Amino acid sequence: MSEYTSAKNSLHLLARILPFVFEHNEDRFVDLLFFDNLVPTRIPAHLLQELKQIDAKHNQDVKNAAPQQQPTSNEPLIAEGEQVPQTPTTPFVKNVKEGRENFSQQPVPVPKQPTPTENVKAVEDVNKGKEAAADTPPQSEPVVQHSVTHAPAVATTTATPVNESSNKKKNKKNKKKQQQASAEVKTEEPVAPAAVQEEKVTPAAVEADLPALDTLSENKAEQEPVKEEEPQQVTEPVQAAEASAPQPQEPSPPVKQEEPAVATTTPEVAPQPTAAPITFDQYKQSLRKITHLADEILQTPLAHAMVSTFMKVLFVPGFSIPTQQTSKEINSSDLDINYLWDKGLGDVNAKYPPSYDQLDNRHDTLKCLISTFSGVLYLHSDECNSVENKFLTIATLPEMPNTKTLLYSLLNMVMNYDPRGYMPYTTQVFSNYSEKYIEMALHMVSILLHHKPSSGVNVYVKHIREINNESELNALYSGITLNLQNLVASNNTYLPNSQRQISFYEELLVLTWKILVENVAFRIYICKEQDVSLLLLPLLFVIQSHATEPSKFPVVQMASFMLLLLSGHREFGVSLNKPFLQKVPLDLPVFSGNYADLLIILLHKVIVSDKGTIRPLYDCLLTIVANISPYTKSLSLVTSVKLLSLFEAFSSTRFLYASDKNHQYVQLLLEVFNNLIQYQYEGNTHLVYAILRRRKAFKELEKDHDLQEVNAGLAKRRVPNTFVPDAEWVKTWKPFLPLQVVKALFDVLTPEVEKLCSREMATSEDVLDYLRKSTLVGLLPVPHTIIIRTFQNNPRIDVFLTTYLWGLIYLKSLVPPCFDANTIKLFQVNVIE
Repeated sequence: MSEYTSAKNSLHLLARILPFVFEHNEDRFVDLLFFDNLVPTRIPAHLLQELKQIDAKHNQDVKNAAPQQQPTSNEPLIAEGEQVPQTPTTPFVKNVKEGRENFSQQPVPVPKQPTPTENVKAVEDVNKGKEAAADTPPQSEPVVQHSVTHAPAVATTTATPVNESSNKKKNKKNKKKQQQASAEVKTEEPVAPAAVQEEKVTPAAVEADLPALDTLSENKAEQEPVKEEEPQQVTEPVQAAEASAPQPQEPSPPVKQEEPAVATTTPEVAPQPTAAPITFDQYKQSLRKITHLADEILQTPLAHAMVSTFMKVLFVPGFSIPTQQTSKEINSSDLDINYLWDKGLGDVNAKYPPSYDQLDNRHDTLKCLISTFSGVLYLHSDECNSVENKFLTIATLPEMPNTKTLLYSLLNMVMNYDPRGYMPYTTQVFSNYSEKYIEMALHMVSILLHHKPSSGVNVYVKHIREINNESELNALYSGITLNLQNLVASNNTYLPNSQRQISFYEELLVLTWKILVENVAFRIYICKEQDVSLLLLPLLFVIQSHATEPSKFPVVQMASFMLLLLSGHREFGVSLNKPFLQKVPLDLPVFSGNYADLLIILLHKVIVSDKGTIRPLYDCLLTIVANISPYTKSLSLVTSVKLLSLFEAFSSTRFLYASDKNHQYVQLLLEVFNNLIQYQYEGNTHLVYAILRRRKAFKELEKDHDLQEVNAGLAKRRVPNTFVPDAEWVKTWKPFLPLQVVKALFDVLTPEVEKLCSREMATSEDVLDYLRKSTLVGLLPVPHTIIIRTFQNNPRIDVFLTTYLWGLIYLKSLVPPCFDANTIKLFQVNVIE
């Protein structure tokens, strides 16, 4: 249980840290850390000049103090703003890979200790260097080099600098520490051969600003924590000794330093609070390799390991899976029904219910994954398609673990949710804890299905396309419609407010859209085998209820796109001939007809009552009507009148010439009339009669208008008109209006209808009876080929869906806040107080 608690705390911490990391992605920090396995550090521009001077003086001091030592590599400095080469083949990384004591696996023999005579000689050499260093200010003092020798059976050693007052006192200390078999740190040159690894001592003030290197021991039994002492800055080269007991079980206490005696020639300098300047070698050491400095643990990028770990954590028995369901770790990359979170796709058998802790663990893990994918929030909308989300690309790779099991688990979790409640008002009185888990599952599966990697391979899209079994398609459709019907049912109850509306219907619409787009078999199945009205009514309710709200325009657009996608199938248009007998909470006139009547009347209502909110969707809504028109057997009188009034509004001069795209609406309505007349004349006599009564609107459309008068009339409108129609623009569309069928209808039926109306006591029913008995076979032009306009995806729609989806995720992550609204660039956040 302690391990589970630690893992849970780590998930909470990662969920808060990862968004912060992406917010401050400067100088390719994220790429270097997660994909190159490097801890990146940048040379501060204001220290570059000082860094060059210190590095040059450091090399000169080393040469003067120890001429017999091989000169250190004086690599060229990096220009201002340029990154240090971060490649594992650099001398530093190669040096650390081969000999750093923290990762040594074999004990290193202790070399022969120097004699007192050698120590005296070394002190004399040091004093020479001290005199040369006394003339320089403290901030440009050369950094002391140390040579380290290992004591046998010691896994980790730490050099602790101390002050020595005299050679005699130092020699006594060294002799005592040699008897204790401890490591010796000395300043004399030359270095002991074959058992020494050179290392620069970095000042603590500098190390505080640079990424620290975690010393990892391969033998956990030999690893010991070390308490660091506060380093002190000295003005002369010193000798430092380090004592460590062999294999201690507990951390050794810090070494108590003796008060150093002050030399008469050099005054002691108090510790300075300011940070010492860094050398170029120290800067190179700040660029560290994460994975044991030799890639012994991670052979792949850190991002790959992190995402893969999250995927595995979602199916750990006891942590996220009930142990009653299974106690073995999952080891299959394909679907494993023993680890599914719920019944439905993949397995119809009921699963053991998880505990609250296990549900929370799933929720927290999914939250960490979403935080990992949240880098798109800090890109502008025009960049989110061009800049690939590398974390999502890794997550959608075929070799990722548990992909199919995760997809089916997320879908089953959503499809098995029942928002109706057992009794009236139960959903209002009692809070449902499941909704937050459903929201998180919807966010996760929508993100995975929406991603389009540059390689073109998304394993989750592949899995969703493979769902073609009738039982699985039925489970999908039943779960989606059960939750979407809540939008209608919660506003159409016998007892007021007896059922609560679900809070995640927008996320459910996104998921439904992705499934409809990617799985053609699912679209055909619901149009041909299922009751399509179960999906149609919630979509129409969403369109009407949110059409006047600018903030809800994306919801209306999503519902309109789904209707357009379905209307591209013949089966959808045929299924709308089913009689409409339900009572729905829609603001519509009373009519008697079918679902096609319901669709057309509602779209007419939305368009004529619009004040510019859904103006970009006119083309989409009229295309839906045009697609279903060849298969609509009958339209009611109310629907026919609504269609003709819409045609009169769009064909009027003040609207038709107001924009260069408005003529397209007239063309679509003419196509609707042609389809109904040529293919479904017998059942649409109400429409034919309405067309005959509004013959003037069609004749007006054929006339050539004076463009000067038109422009003068448009100029009087309050809204500034940026479009000025001319003769060339009129020639691009007017000759191509499909008026032939309507004109033939006028030529054939107008004389007979006028003759009938001239009789006394003639009524509209008499005209309708005449139209039902008449036929136009052979009198109209040859029926044209049925044109169905299908939905075509494009980059703009992808940007819209990305922005909309992450906007929903942001709004659902405000309590507690996961993302900083001030740093988000994908969309604008307006705080309403």
